Amino acid sequence: MSAKEAPDYYEIIKHPIDMGEIRKKIRDMEYKDKEEFLSDFKWIRLNCFKYNEHRNPHLIPMVDTVYSTVVEEVNKVTDLDMKGSVSPSTNVVLLVERSRAHQSKRAVGGWRGRRRNLVRRGECECG
Repeated sequence: MSAKEAPDYYEIIKHPIDMGEIRKKIRDMEYKDKEEFLSDFKWIRLNCFKYNEHRNPHLIPMVDTVYSTVVEEVNKVTDLDMKGSVSPSTNVVLLVERSRAHQSKRAVGGWRGRRRNLVRRGECECG
């Protein structure tokens, strides 16, 4: 999140994390177990709730869907996969990459128009 997009983001969110950071940790085999991996996704979810609850409530169901899907896929991965003795689950890596691409596409490609429409309808306080 850039300061230009959300000037108050880092004042409100004290534990920022994004899909890019999770993707890097997967590729660098930094996660010791599934719980550590899911903890980062929980932070993304909590940050989204905290920052967007009143500004952009339409984002909450999207982050819930991504989080549920991640939990489902991670439960298919063994701890051995997460520790790097075996390469990380292709499904989880692809899921993170797809989520990141989807997030970027929505944020850059269509967000401005959707935000404008939400503001016009009075459904978004994002100005």
